[in-house]
Amino acid sequence: IELNQSTAIARYLARESGLAGKTSIEQAQVDAIVDTINDFMNLFPWTERNEAVKQKMNEDIITNNIPILLNGLSKLLGDQKWFVGDSVTWADFHWAVCSI
Repeated sequence: IELNQSTAIARYLARESGLAGKTSIEQAQVDAIVDTINDFMNLFPWTERNEAVKQKMNEDIITNNIPILLNGLSKLLGDQKWFVGDSVTWADFHWAVCSI
């Protein structure tokens, strides 16, 4: 079998290694967090060639979108150590990688 999408590969590996969530509800929560992070990352103008346009778009994202994302993720995390459940999931790793 051949998998071509990085998120599909990551979800598969997470399920196989026990990092997808312990229950089907936790798995859905993990998927929602990962998809939210991916939606946010897709806002960035990765392929824009005009540097002035790219800079303006990045500034807009930083000013208007990052606070919303961080507020939402902060509410999800609350006082917990992990986004979902009582142990690390791939949503935690995904956020760690994307937030660098």
